[in-house]
Amino acid sequence: MVLKYYNRKCRIATIILVMVVLFSCEESRLSPGFCATCLPDKPENGTLEISLKKVFSDQTVRIRIYEGNFEDSLLLATWITAEANTSWNVSLNKSYTLTASYYFNGSTYIAVNSVFPRVKYDETTCDEPCYYVYDKKVNLRLKWSK
Repeated sequence: MVLKYYNRKCRIATIILVMVVLFSCEESRLSPGFCATCLPDKPENGTLEISLKKVFSDQTVRIRIYEGNFEDSLLLATWITAEANTSWNVSLNKSYTLTASYYFNGSTYIAVNSVFPRVKYDETTCDEPCYYVYDKKVNLRLKWSK
């Protein structure tokens, strides 16, 4: 009886661990496309992958990128896009704060997120040792809207 209880707990813990690894936020080194994004030389810049929510098909979103914290007001770039996903090149090993301004129903909604893109060296995952950029995904989607 005790052995069945122990086996059940082990199975549940294993399933939870596998789910956490498979559904983590950043691209896993176990994913098939990982080695394609791996670089032979250490990069100085990386590309932020920005996810947006489009409420209407013709809606545009204003994106702002700040270096450091939002309060520091070091604005790097501003642009307007109508795409659901966009990207921007930045220097690595620096903190960035991004905002997305959505306009609909006569109101303005602003999503804010911060990232700190970094580079890491990996010798074992791919055929050749390489560098990869991580912490580069930015979620600026609205959680809900009226």
